[in-house]
Amino acid sequence: MRAGAADAVACHIIHAAVPATIEPREEARLRVAEIGAGDPHLLEPELATPRLDSSRELRRIRTFESRVRMHITDGNRSIPPLTGHLGDEAATWTLGAALAAALEPGLVLYLQGDLGAGKTTLVRACLLSLGCREKVKSPSYTLVELYPLSSLDFYHFDFYRFNSPGEWDAAGFREYFDSAAVCAVEWPEKAGARLPGPDLRIRLGLPAYGRTFEIAAESERGVRCLSRLRESMARSRPLPGGSA
Repeated sequence: MRAGAADAVACHIIHAAVPATIEPREEARLRVAEIGAGDPHLLEPELATPRLDSSRELRRIRTFESRVRMHITDGNRSIPPLTGHLGDEAATWTLGAALAAALEPGLVLYLQGDLGAGKTTLVRACLLSLGCREKVKSPSYTLVELYPLSSLDFYHFDFYRFNSPGEWDAAGFREYFDSAAVCAVEWPEKAGARLPGPDLRIRLGLPAYGRTFEIAAESERGVRCLSRLRESMARSRPLPGGSA
C-alpha cells in the first residue's frame, strides 16, 4: 500500500474511533491531530485529559481582578463627566453648594488646577454649605485641616509643598482616608501613586474669562455622587455660562 493511502486509512480509523457525543473543543483538537495522522505518537497528548495548574490559574485570576480594579480607578466611568463654565466667584460658590448636597462619607475628591484656579474657594463653599462655622483656611502650610461636621469628618489636604511622594508616607495621613470621612485633596499628583485613588476628580481651568470645571467619576461611589450632583445642580439656579 502506498504511503499516501496508508495515511488516509489511518486518518479514517482515528475519526471513526471518536464517540459521536464528543465536545466541540475535543473535535477541534481532533482535527489538528488528523493532520499529523502519520505520526501516531502525537495523538495521545492531544486527547489526554487536561490538567489544571491551580497555582497558574490562581495567578491569572488575581491578575484579572487587579486589572478590573485598575479600570475602575482609571477613568472607566459609566456616566460622562460634568463640565461647565464658572463666570464669576458666585458661580463657584453655587457649584460648591451643589457638591455639598451630593457628598457621602467615604468619598475621596481630587482637586486639580493651576494656582488661583479656585480649588480652595470650591472647598470653602462646600464646607459652609455643610454647616461649617469655622474659618476655612488653605492648608498649604499645615498640609491638612480637619472640619468635624454633624454628618461626617471633612479633611482638606494640600500637598503643593511636597517635594517627593515619600513625604506622604512620612506624614502618616493614610489613616484619615476611611469610610467615615470625606477627603478633599489639592495637588494630589504631588503624593504620587501612594495616595488612595479618587472617587471624583475635579479639574478647574483658567481660560481668558472666568473658570472652567470638569467633574469625573472614577469609582462606583463616585458615579453615585456625580448623579446626585447633577440632580442638585438641576434644582439650583443655572451657573453663568451653563454646564453639561
